[in-house]
Amino acid sequence: PWEMGVLEEEFKRPDFVCWLRNISRASWALRLPYDVGSTKKPFFPDLFIVRKHPTDEGKYLIDLLEPHGQQFSDNLAKAKALADYAARNPSLSRVQLIREMKGPIPRQKNYKRLDMAISTVRTKVMGINKPDELDQLFAEV
Repeated sequence: PWEMGVLEEEFKRPDFVCWLRNISRASWALRLPYDVGSTKKPFFPDLFIVRKHPTDEGKYLIDLLEPHGQQFSDNLAKAKALADYAARNPSLSRVQLIREMKGPIPRQKNYKRLDMAISTVRTKVMGINKPDELDQLFAEV
């Protein structure tokens, strides 16, 4: 349900064009490998966002967004999968792991984003070894 909150933020952007839900296990879906122990599993990032290019009229930017709660044990593994994907696909504008946080006003939602398309963020994520270190990185953004 909170994915809609992320989408509502995206809808408000002046460069927003459209979005696509990356449907898990659909034949056309983007799947990224991530590590679960010594096994690779498929990971289906949730959302593709299409935006107008800021300087090149008629061109578009593609973003990959993954709203994912910190309560899940696969959080760090999926963060690293997104970081790896962003490193191998520099044409993507944003590759974000997103968490819902409590806002300063009761019942207000706040979304924190780690953007793996930014090399310094990606490097920090790839150097993390424990989930609480990822939590700390989210606290810093």
